[in-house]
Amino acid sequence: MSKIIYYIIYDLQFLISIITLYFSLVSIGNKFSPKYMRYFWLYPLVNIIVLIPHFCGTYFGLFISFTIALNNFSVIFHFSFLSFFIIRILPQKNEKKILIILYSIFLVFISFFIIKEPFNQGGPAFSISSLGLSIFCIFYYFQLFKNPPVLNLRKEPAFWIISGVFFAMCIHSPINAILLYLQNRLPYSYYILLLDLSIFSLSIMYLSFIKAILCTIQQKKV
Repeated sequence: MSKIIYYIIYDLQFLISIITLYFSLVSIGNKFSPKYMRYFWLYPLVNIIVLIPHFCGTYFGLFISFTIALNNFSVIFHFSFLSFFIIRILPQKNEKKILIILYSIFLVFISFFIIKEPFNQGGPAFSISSLGLSIFCIFYYFQLFKNPPVLNLRKEPAFWIISGVFFAMCIHSPINAILLYLQNRLPYSYYILLLDLSIFSLSIMYLSFIKAILCTIQQKKV
């Protein structure tokens, strides 16, 4: 039963990723869309490229080693893309410099663990990248609420994207930090439950991306 739930949640995340890519491509050329959204379609596209062999590995047992390595190295893109997305929308240059330094430090650790164990599923790189993105999101919230907001956050794409990232990464970071340790210490059903929670948090993140993209489309209609 736990395996069936895992497959359902996994398929749901794959479907939501495709929907996100579709809306991202539809919104290309919208002159009312913020500049920081111009190349956002790259993120769901890369995710789907990574998920396709992962899908084959999950259901058919194909390309297992290649899938694990690809998934591990994709963390570098995931962390870099979302980090610079957040850095770009921050108004304060001093905070941007701080985040670039933090980004460099986190990237060194992420790359080290990936290169050290490229075929190890769910290594420390996942937890480190999630922790780094959570910190970056906190910088954004601090800037946003330091002064009375002048934007309608319900219609602000950046707010929805960063909120989705923050929610998912706050769940991902602790789970990935303990997952390998608990793999042989928990009953299989509980271990799968942790995986389900991790994957489901990504689905919520992509739903927030869809909401952000719809905000840009609605701006075009207005």
